[in-house]
Amino acid sequence: MPRFQFLIALAAIALAVCLSGCGPEPSAHAQVPTAIRKRPRPATSPAPAVSPSPAPPAAPQKSPPPTTASGEGWSPPVPLRDWEFLVVHHTATDTGDVATINKEHQKRKDSTGAAWRGIGYHFLIGNGKGMPDGAIEPTFRWTEQSDGAHAGSLRHNERGIGICLVGNFNKSAPTKKQLAALKNLMAWLQKETGIPNERILRHSDIKPTACPGKKLPLLR
Repeated sequence: MPRFQFLIALAAIALAVCLSGCGPEPSAHAQVPTAIRKRPRPATSPAPAVSPSPAPPAAPQKSPPPTTASGEGWSPPVPLRDWEFLVVHHTATDTGDVATINKEHQKRKDSTGAAWRGIGYHFLIGNGKGMPDGAIEPTFRWTEQSDGAHAGSLRHNERGIGICLVGNFNKSAPTKKQLAALKNLMAWLQKETGIPNERILRHSDIKPTACPGKKLPLLR
């Protein structure tokens, strides 16, 4: 082969080799098969907010006990009868409560010889000796709306509400709490029954007696 042709052939071979090996290097991404390419991870959703557990319901508030200052607990469970008078007494003793007076009155007898059912008053007001000072306690005669056994007069027993204060008011005056309780009780009874002031009586206004004592102030 002539030298000139040999050089041409050699140049052609070199050019072919260069074209096949000097191209741009394929990217790393292009080298990963499509089937195993990693997909972008989805953004992580925030964890759902946890609602706080509801607070346990508050314990129900207990109603306050009835108070003897406002009339709560005094209304009888039966209809009121037609009362005409309020009659005020004292026990003529230093101490007393409904239970002890009830036992004492059960020993008494009326004009026919029949024994009393028990305490003759409709209400008793304590002086701190046997009952709390100023406490007002209705008796069975009020809750039943039955006749009293306190006045020594049929009409005033049938139509008179007997209110008795513990104490001997010929010796000492009633306590301030007793007087306040008596005032509140009479005002409530007058409102409920319509009894006027002139029919608020001391026991001594009905019959000769030292009850309810000279140291009990005027009632009206």
